[in-house]
Amino acid sequence: MQGSKDCFEQIVLRHSGSLLRFVGSSVRVAQDAEDIVQDVFLNVYANMNRFDCEGSFKAWLYTIAYNCKNSYLRKKRVRCQPLEVVQRAQVSPEEILTQKQEVASVWALASTLSASQSTAIWLRYHEQMDVSQIALVMKKSRMHVRVLLHRARTRLAGMMNEPV
Repeated sequence: MQGSKDCFEQIVLRHSGSLLRFVGSSVRVAQDAEDIVQDVFLNVYANMNRFDCEGSFKAWLYTIAYNCKNSYLRKKRVRCQPLEVVQRAQVSPEEILTQKQEVASVWALASTLSASQSTAIWLRYHEQMDVSQIALVMKKSRMHVRVLLHRARTRLAGMMNEPV
């Protein structure tokens, strides 16, 4: 039993940061994002026996996170506001600030996309999932995910090229 607890603790340590960023990309209040991530891990622990070892654990985990996030948003009916996306780099403080501002502005623009487009973009570029994994998480066909990504990229490119 102790081995199971240790393994689960490693899962939590390994994935909590990325899940918090994923959920935080759509949830306006940091405390709510943390609560949702806790719910995700409770669901993972309770349903570990349902995981198909042939499949991708990351896709299964993010499917649970996606469903918990959507349940929260349905209950609260809130407009998505991203949390600050933090990037670590070995560059000068000025470059770090510039990068953070650029990343924040891109993700701020991405948060104005439809919920499906924003989620697909986040999973693809922040979580580095492939189209098949995103399709599993979002319960959509691979073609639908490709269309979502294409439309999101096109819309983001247009918004970034608009005069201020």
